[in-house]
Amino acid sequence: MYIQLRLEDTPAFRQLQERMEQRQRESGETRERSPVIEVLRDHPKQVLLAAGAFFVVNGCYYIMITGMLDYGTRVLKVSQSVMLAAVLISSFTQIFFLPAWSALSDRVGRRPVYLAGAALLGLWGFPMFWLVNTKSAVLITIALLIGQMFLAMMYGPQAALYSEMFSARVRYSGASIGYQGASVFAGGLAPIIMVSLLESTGTSLSVSFYIFAMAVVTFLSVYLITATYGDEMTRDQARESQEEAAAT
Repeated sequence: MYIQLRLEDTPAFRQLQERMEQRQRESGETRERSPVIEVLRDHPKQVLLAAGAFFVVNGCYYIMITGMLDYGTRVLKVSQSVMLAAVLISSFTQIFFLPAWSALSDRVGRRPVYLAGAALLGLWGFPMFWLVNTKSAVLITIALLIGQMFLAMMYGPQAALYSEMFSARVRYSGASIGYQGASVFAGGLAPIIMVSLLESTGTSLSVSFYIFAMAVVTFLSVYLITATYGDEMTRDQARESQEEAAAT
């Protein structure tokens, strides 16, 4: 409600909207080309990098809130109430971690905070399971709490990072396709892969390496991302001019 009532569109979006409305009035057209097709055709690299940036965030999130419940109760024989409490407490701390890391990313930039989160979460996958394997309620909670803290280092600034990856005309479509693609292949499959690894290897170390591998994908993706916010209006204007010239 606050966003809808108080926040304004960015200057880039307002300028783009004005140009689109003017072009429609001049040409008499009422329909615009699909931004989904445009973003897949013209920005496939950015879409893939957006998906990669979300890989360990979404995958590890579901490992910590669903995979750990199964692992703790079925494999370690820890009571369900202990595991649920650990997940609840660690998840609650996100209320504080998310705005804190987001604020830091406003000061030092998105990529440094995001890259640090990916690196720390990838490394934490090993001690996290060591602590959970103790079957101690306190240590299990600490393990998941620290994991959620590192997760928030990426989840907090993620929306701003995605916005800066795409120009205004394809921003929503590009960010959405990258985000949802990673949700399917990272988050959707993570608990299944975790169970398969545990059954095939008999050790939680395999899941730690799986988390590390996802973190590597995310780290490399974010490292390769180039922000576009600074020159997006100039590029959009140039493209609009080219389209108008071609039409005439």
